[in-house]
Amino acid sequence: MTKNIIPPQQKFKHNKIIHICDFIRKLNWTPKKFLYAFLKNKNIGVAIRRGYWGSPSGWTSTVQLLDSILQLMNKTVAGKKLWKAYILKEAKIIVNSERPNGGEFPKGSFHKSSSIGVSFFEKVEKEERDAKLVQDNMPFLYNLVHSKLQVGRNGPSSTDDQDEDSESETSDNDTEEVEFDIGESKTVECGKTERAKARVIKRNRKSYVMAKTICSMVAFGQSCRCNALQVWNSVVLLACGVTERVNSYLHYLGLTSSRKTGHRALASLSEEARKLLRDSLSVNSRDPLSPIICLDNIDFEEKVHSKSPEKTNHMFHGTWGYIHRIDRKILKDFDQEDFSIKRYKEDISRSAQLDVTPAMLIPSFEENEHFSQVIKSQIAQVLMKYLATGTDSKSPIALTPPRITQIKAQKPNIQMLKLMIASDNSAEGVGNVLEDIVRQSSLTQQQYHSELQLLEGDLGSVLNLESLRSQRKPSGHVETNLGNTFMLLGTAHTLWNISQAIFLLHFGNRSNCEDLGAWSTLQALGLPSDRPLAKNDFTLMITNLRKVHEATLIHCLLDALGFASKLSSPKLKNLLLRLRDFATVVEADQSMKAGDIGRLLNIWRRWSVMAQSIKGLTHYSIHLPRTVLLITKVLSPGLRHIIQHSLLISPTGRPNHFVAKDFYLENFNYWLKFFYNNNGIGSDSQHLGDVFSLNVPLLQRLVKSVKEDSGTADFYKSHKHHLSLAAISAFLRMAVSKSIEDGFSTALGSTHKKVNDIMYLGIQAMQADGMNEGMILKRFNPSTNLLDVTGLYGSNYAGDQAIETEILDPDNELHTHGNMEF
Repeated sequence: MTKNIIPPQQKFKHNKIIHICDFIRKLNWTPKKFLYAFLKNKNIGVAIRRGYWGSPSGWTSTVQLLDSILQLMNKTVAGKKLWKAYILKEAKIIVNSERPNGGEFPKGSFHKSSSIGVSFFEKVEKEERDAKLVQDNMPFLYNLVHSKLQVGRNGPSSTDDQDEDSESETSDNDTEEVEFDIGESKTVECGKTERAKARVIKRNRKSYVMAKTICSMVAFGQSCRCNALQVWNSVVLLACGVTERVNSYLHYLGLTSSRKTGHRALASLSEEARKLLRDSLSVNSRDPLSPIICLDNIDFEEKVHSKSPEKTNHMFHGTWGYIHRIDRKILKDFDQEDFSIKRYKEDISRSAQLDVTPAMLIPSFEENEHFSQVIKSQIAQVLMKYLATGTDSKSPIALTPPRITQIKAQKPNIQMLKLMIASDNSAEGVGNVLEDIVRQSSLTQQQYHSELQLLEGDLGSVLNLESLRSQRKPSGHVETNLGNTFMLLGTAHTLWNISQAIFLLHFGNRSNCEDLGAWSTLQALGLPSDRPLAKNDFTLMITNLRKVHEATLIHCLLDALGFASKLSSPKLKNLLLRLRDFATVVEADQSMKAGDIGRLLNIWRRWSVMAQSIKGLTHYSIHLPRTVLLITKVLSPGLRHIIQHSLLISPTGRPNHFVAKDFYLENFNYWLKFFYNNNGIGSDSQHLGDVFSLNVPLLQRLVKSVKEDSGTADFYKSHKHHLSLAAISAFLRMAVSKSIEDGFSTALGSTHKKVNDIMYLGIQAMQADGMNEGMILKRFNPSTNLLDVTGLYGSNYAGDQAIETEILDPDNELHTHGNMEF
């Protein structure tokens, strides 16, 4: 083999270059002509020699060649301009060649507004659409914009020239909005390294969202059929209450579709919701147990902008609610006959022979023992919150009472009903509501009334349903006798009304400056001390009650108390009674949040006794014990379990974040009345019912998604009250000056009015009634109003005859919470 000998004068690289250029010049070519011919010539021999230039194996050397040309061009200003112009021309060609398929989804990217469904707004589908856009349809433009947005983000930020935008609450350096996985972390506080990593993730997320959005805007500007992001935004902005003028501007920029498209999409969602509602209430879905229907009245003013004699503002009185589908896994644990209408009627008929005794409601020894643990846990909570810290981790202080019956924390399966024009504030109105529910279910009257149907509502709805039932007795028609329907008391409404009655009992007399009722504690804490008569802010009322309770416990922990019964002044005994009664409210509130239905039922039994001797609970004193007996003793085991475990729900599926179902409905009511009803174009109850009422949960989720899409973490934070040191000091000064724990007679001892021991008086009233004819105890029997047979107790029994013609409301218990705030 001959060896390739390089002449000595060509051993260096520059000598080789000069020699090749001289040879090319002898052929009347230039280096550029040679390269051009080498790359363009179609001869097989030439093509073989350049074959690896565009392949992955030869791409590295090809890039080096292109970089060398770039360096040469960048040596002069004119060269830079020419190079940029060339790159821009090539970028235009690439960008113009990238575009999503304009066909109809799922083959293309066009989403017809009249066929939009709930699945369109699911997070998984949205991420799939975004990934397809940036990876398959427009990867060049996306990466170009994303790279531009990333430049300078990782470097040190200057603090001298920051403007207002760089100080915004969505700043990349803000760690308060970074979402940490606290459940997987050993400590709640994250270290410096974790926070730095989280900031990088947030910056990358922001660049991704901005680049993706720009690609969507460009695609929409090129073809209006590439409208996934725009349809999404049009519905989101509609859910957020953005005006049509702002929406038009954003539509012009390519960020959203027209307002008309948004309304069409919302109408399509409403139609899908109606179909889902019909499926949820179909004959097959009601086997073995129908979904529970939660109802509440809704009142708001329908405003008219252009008034005329025939068009004026007027009040809308309607009813709204949702259905709660029970998890079938729970239903399978019991005999399916427990949920049949036949078994239900047998249980009610059997309960007619039930002898209701005070022992059924008076707390047992075990329940009293548990209530003592409740009191101790509340004292421990105040002690550890305000006065002390724990030092022995091996024997921690119990801050919560023992569990009894815990409800499993999982997201409820609910479906909204359409807003009904019929109001449930009368017997006739309740009948219209039931007929409207049947129409929405697409069932016949016979199909609907052939299965057991559970309802849940406030006390007024319960009474009106009983009134309607009594008016229709006796009836041999299954469509009219309401034998398949009964309504449970709303858990939240029960808490609110009984809490208010207990608060008023211990509120005291504001006109007497020496009175030591709850008003004096509120005033000392710097809180409004007006009597809580208006039923428009129950949450604030219970919060103030808890603050009074905690402040009193703080004082009691700082000052030992003696025996109240041996003292001549009622001050100390009043204080202890207030602590005990307020403790029941606090325990009911805490047990509801914890989802412990066993603890809540214990309090309901206590309230059933206390309600017999407290003013303001005329109807609750009958219906609360009736409900307790119904769901603990009368109904079948399976139905009892289902009812008890469905009174409370966890909307987010998290433990210790349960709410009552009627409270959850009040939240929806607020959105419909005060958010979607105030849209600047006047009120239209028909439009609210057809479009918004069926989609409120979805619209709420879309409003929350705005924060998630903006790159900020969505933290769920429980609302917890706290007494400041200044408030506690002011209360303690008042407590010492007025000697609230002093039980001996003073010169002003006569000014302290004795507070009734409602627990003792309630027991006495029930025992006295039991020794007589037991007329009150008989009214506790659920068969009083649920049994189809009339005249059960003879002609002399008054029973619930008063509700047959008119429901008396001497204590303002009914339908007075229409403007509740949360």
